[in-house]
Amino acid sequence: MDKFNGLSLEAHRIASIPQIENLMALHSYYHAANMNSNELTDIWSKEQPDEVSWQQNFGFWKSMPHMSLYYGEGHWDTGLALREQIIEARPELKDDLMQPDMDVRRLVEMPVHTLTTSIVEIAEDGMSAKGLWYTPGYALRRNYLQDTASACWMWEKYGADFVWENGEWKFLHIQIGMDIMADYGQSWAEPKPMGAPGGPPPAGGPGGPPPEEAKPAKKEAPVGKDGKKLKVAPSMGGGMACPPDGPGKYSVYSRTRIPTEYPKIPEPYTTLSETFSY
Repeated sequence: MDKFNGLSLEAHRIASIPQIENLMALHSYYHAANMNSNELTDIWSKEQPDEVSWQQNFGFWKSMPHMSLYYGEGHWDTGLALREQIIEARPELKDDLMQPDMDVRRLVEMPVHTLTTSIVEIAEDGMSAKGLWYTPGYALRRNYLQDTASACWMWEKYGADFVWENGEWKFLHIQIGMDIMADYGQSWAEPKPMGAPGGPPPAGGPGGPPPEEAKPAKKEAPVGKDGKKLKVAPSMGGGMACPPDGPGKYSVYSRTRIPTEYPKIPEPYTTLSETFSY
């Protein structure tokens, strides 16, 4: 483990701020390309696989095996399932979709998260860091089962913990608070209840809508060209590959939501064990 002191510690802390900002930017680029498994392998902690965590409005996942099922390899597996579904509904696409280098997920979704207003705090011991960003973005989706396309706005906040491992910064925790999600052409001020792909919306996190406003609309299964109902992968709005380990703590905007500080704003601190975690 690296140890810093005196001038080396101050130099390390100063140099770490742009390194942390670059690390968060890598997350955005990996995610936009649906390279989630690469992200987990390349820029997440390897020394603390049981401590890493991922949290969104609709759930909390802890440990690398669970995160991988939800966000990493699980997406690859559902991509394979999605390919079968598309071929069943659109057999004329089979030859193209069966190419060995074809990753179907990249054909159906492109989530773009830009990064603004960063706040980065490096621990006094130089071994961890905390960061907060606002991220205006959008998602583009193509539904080959129903031959439709859609896009939506997403305005979120990222709070993250980072650790120094073997001379590099790595992600340890990430907490995502989605403020706005609305389809193009719809008012974000009157959002529909939302949850994870195929999941229920939160029943009122801090400042969230009361339960009676959070009833999800019933979704009908898509129908192929032969009239048969088709199963749906998470990439196309089906169930999650890994259920959450706990509930989310935040909800999208509603007219009754009270503004809250979530994720928390980073504060100066000595070492990670002595402060809050995202």
